[in-house]
Amino acid sequence: MNFEAIPRWKSRSFCYRVFFAALFFVPVSFVLTSSAFAEAVPWQAPASAIEKTNPIRYDVESVSQGKALFTQHCMECHGYWGEGDGIIGLSLNDRPANLLVIAGRQSTGAFAWKIAEGRNDMPSFRHPLTEEEIWHVVNFIESLENEIGSAGQPVVIRRCANCHGVAGKS
Repeated sequence: MNFEAIPRWKSRSFCYRVFFAALFFVPVSFVLTSSAFAEAVPWQAPASAIEKTNPIRYDVESVSQGKALFTQHCMECHGYWGEGDGIIGLSLNDRPANLLVIAGRQSTGAFAWKIAEGRNDMPSFRHPLTEEEIWHVVNFIESLENEIGSAGQPVVIRRCANCHGVAGKS
């Protein structure tokens, strides 16, 4: 047995490996935990925004304008029907919200504030959209759950119309 050998933990190459591993893993663990923390924090609008009501009348024209704006600015992340399954949204770390799930859980003021302010991967839309346009988008989001027209029509349009047509005859 060779008692003159340097223990592994005292060798220079071992110390270099430990040092560089620490240099790599400390920042990586910080990034991973900070993004997990950001997702764990609920996205709350301020009370002043929550209490705000939509000044735009909820009607077919407003929903139509909102849908056009949603298609232009939101669909790539939130998907065609707001289910959070857009082509870009699927590749984001902070996945887009499924608007069908949260539509009835938040006030229209909270939706408008979140669209205007943005957070993490969702950009602010305060400057590309006017306040009035944001409210039209809010009306469209509300229409995803409260469709104007018969109760079954949104389901047919969303799930069946591509193959069977809106009337469901083909």
